[in-house]
Amino acid sequence: MQCSVLEITHLIGKKWAVPLLYEMRLGKFQGFYKFTAKTKITPRTLSRELDELSKAGLLDKDANGQYFITQKGEELCVLVDDIKRWNIKWNSTHENCMNRSCIDCGYFNAIEPIAETIKAKKGS
Repeated sequence: MQCSVLEITHLIGKKWAVPLLYEMRLGKFQGFYKFTAKTKITPRTLSRELDELSKAGLLDKDANGQYFITQKGEELCVLVDDIKRWNIKWNSTHENCMNRSCIDCGYFNAIEPIAETIKAKKGS
């Protein structure tokens, strides 16, 4: 028997899961190719992530093949909002985090510099 809590935390802990859910939730996901153009995600990775989120019941497709967030996905975003509030309180995250998607805050543009900083600190 598998733990459903660990399964969902593993899924939303993936790099693109929460950003994709929030883009869908905020109505900012304007299609597959526009999303790959504005982010660093490859088409193959985006396809895999969308499939995983769909299999988990967090996203679905309409008759035109367009993805949308499901009620289950919406309710998960409410929990992520609680995590955001917790992070603002305890980790000095900017309050604008509550009003933005992960894509809008520039997080993905900063991943490489953050990774470089962490590597440098470990090396010293």
